[in-house]
Amino acid sequence: MALLSLEAMAAGYNGRAILPPIDLQLQRGETLALIGRNGAGKSTLLRTLLGLQPPVSGRILAGPGLRVGYLPQRSEVLAEAPMRVRDWLLLATDEGRSFLRPFIPREVRDRVAAAAERARVADLLDHQVSELSEGQRQRAALARALVSAPNLLLLDEPTSALDRVAEEIVLSVVDEIRGRGDVGVILITHSLHVAGTHASRVLLIDKDEHVVETGSFAAVSSGANFRRLYGLSHTSVADCGDH
Repeated sequence: MALLSLEAMAAGYNGRAILPPIDLQLQRGETLALIGRNGAGKSTLLRTLLGLQPPVSGRILAGPGLRVGYLPQRSEVLAEAPMRVRDWLLLATDEGRSFLRPFIPREVRDRVAAAAERARVADLLDHQVSELSEGQRQRAALARALVSAPNLLLLDEPTSALDRVAEEIVLSVVDEIRGRGDVGVILITHSLHVAGTHASRVLLIDKDEHVVETGSFAAVSSGANFRRLYGLSHTSVADCGDH
């Protein structure tokens, strides 16, 4: 059964849809890249998927036992937290350490350790968050999203402003998590390179042109909508980098 299903779901605000209705299913072990130009409606769609605003029409169906983890944009990730990575991850649990709760159950500590291992930050748990590089901080933020053991990850431009080396490390971690087959990923990205090399499928949207198109990156990038929106031919996509 699908992790998440959209049935004629239209996203918008104030009762007005800004995108055509979307029919879509996301399966475990799949990465769906949400792509579109700046102002295409990606943020509105993301807020709807996160349940922060209701669909204008249609519905979103959650699969049995759906648990969502969310990684916000890099600018929203706490950069100067006066604490260790371990304590920052513990704050993502219901049993986070405080002066009222100085002792953390072993089960919670084990969950934090497992999340840190999956995100490749186990060796950074005793480092100060403020001491981390940009790439390390993004992996720590990914670990924070994994603490609740989600089976659906929503990642909002997780590699924005990272250099290529740090970007590939973060994306390889996401690929490993998704590759285990128990987690589905929705990846919001402005990078066609990322969408083309790390996604099972893409969802191309544009509110101004009333476009909603899904399929493999090869199929979508060879279509008329893609060419009209990006001004790129399919053969030039491989060279577009972070267009």
